Amino acid sequence: QVSFGDDVISRITLARQGDAMVDELRLSVVEACNGLIRELLDVAGVPAERILALALAGNTTMQHLFCGMSPAALGELPFSPVYSRALELPAVELDLYAHPLAQVYVFPNIGGFVGGDTVAGMLAHRLDNVEGPTLFVDIGTNGEIVLAHDGELWASSAAAGPAFEGARIACGVLTRT
Repeated sequence: QVSFGDDVISRITLARQGDAMVDELRLSVVEACNGLIRELLDVAGVPAERILALALAGNTTMQHLFCGMSPAALGELPFSPVYSRALELPAVELDLYAHPLAQVYVFPNIGGFVGGDTVAGMLAHRLDNVEGPTLFVDIGTNGEIVLAHDGELWASSAAAGPAFEGARIACGVLTRT
């Protein structure tokens, strides 16, 4: 996605150009995912037909793009996502390299910038069952912080991408691995 801009705001701005640009951004995300799927299948030595279910967790903007939904509303107040509940979509409709009947579970978005990647982290670490106050921090495009205490969860988000992704750096070198 870096060819489309070095932060999610650039991608949101591009998506405002219309459906053709949203499709182009989506295709870029799907191609990257399919490349990873093929690589994993090669390592495992199994065919794509063995993939019957997939899960997708990413920041809110990237999840919207992956699903072919415009993230344009995330660039203006009140920064509302098109969807917030989890989605279950046919892999074939998303052009994913998998069994033709495979389903894709897309993690829910808590808010405009607390996305499925943070929800997946909360679930993976069972924050709903931790003892004592616990802080979960997800630093990436957005810096999300989740506080778990006495069975309650509070989440917040702030822009962090330029600091951690090398956006518009004046000194040093942006490296990709």
